[in-house]
Amino acid sequence: MKLLGTCYGFAMLNVFFKIIVHFCSLHAYKNHT
Repeated sequence: MKLLGTCYGFAMLNVFFKIIVHFCSLHAYKNHT
């Protein structure tokens, strides 16, 4: 059960990181143009 929670935590962290990277790149793109 703890392993499942850890995997879920890593999955959420991965999604959160992808969202942050997406918004950062989008913001940088808007500033660049």
